[in-house]
Amino acid sequence: VTQVSDVNKASDHLYHVPVFTSLPATEGFPAPGEAGGAEREVWEACSEAMITFDEHDQSEVLAHIVENDVILHALKEQVPAHVEIGADGAKSLAVDNTVAWQRFLPTGPVALLPLSNDRSSLVWSTTKEQAQKLHQLTDEEFTDALNRAIWDESSSNEIIRTVHERWMTLLETIAPRSGAAVRQLPPSVCAIVPGTRGSFPLGLGHAVHYVAPRVALIGDAAHRIHPLAGQGVNLGFGDVATLTDTLQNAVLIGADIGDEQILHQYESERQRHNVATLATIDGLYRLYNSTAPPLVLLRSLGLSAVNIMAPLKRQLMAHAEG
Repeated sequence: VTQVSDVNKASDHLYHVPVFTSLPATEGFPAPGEAGGAEREVWEACSEAMITFDEHDQSEVLAHIVENDVILHALKEQVPAHVEIGADGAKSLAVDNTVAWQRFLPTGPVALLPLSNDRSSLVWSTTKEQAQKLHQLTDEEFTDALNRAIWDESSSNEIIRTVHERWMTLLETIAPRSGAAVRQLPPSVCAIVPGTRGSFPLGLGHAVHYVAPRVALIGDAAHRIHPLAGQGVNLGFGDVATLTDTLQNAVLIGADIGDEQILHQYESERQRHNVATLATIDGLYRLYNSTAPPLVLLRSLGLSAVNIMAPLKRQLMAHAEG
């Protein structure tokens, strides 16, 4: 099963870390400054509410979609022998296909992340019961189920849609957009590559401590997050960058890089960022996991309001970039 990561702008400076500079762009990892990201379009099944992120909302590419095997190849380099890095996961001891699509369903979000002109990676979060049913389907049946998840409107509430349409008219009056806003339609999936389906349980977790004498946890070994915003790998890369800076500074002042007081500097900085991100993502997951009409209406009105507020969207993108 090929898995991918949504690598954001904040991870770009990791190209200057030896484990990433050792990987040539020809092997699949985009070089700094190269185009290779995607526009984003997010909408929900219970209403017409949506939010988009495109070239008008960003001055640079928001992120790159990179296959995990490519990233792992870059990471297979030596690390300082004086510190043990725990990065073994949560159980620790092209141009036409350029839009990343995500739809919030009552059972969880489904997302298509572009890999090439005619290929995308699928991330489908759902209930355990539905996951078991999906596993039992043939590839053709699974493709049909996926297209229904992307296109089906049976979960939509007519009253909410009517209120939302009036809200959109009001928003356009208050903050008219420059130029005609054209909504792109999501793609239809023709087929899936045989033998590429896989599943794993989702969860939320956070280590109380990231460090101990000569030990530092990074990535999923320190925190586990829902994949709906694609931030898991970027939190891990943020850990790598901060830990690297911490160790480099320790070397410059002649300190022992395995000293717990030194490592606590890394822990404090990353926990401030990671805990806030985990709380936000978990809150969004719970918010969109409800089909209660009042909650659906409120989140739909809120999402549409954010979508026309360019400054607020840029702030959201800045946080997503790390």
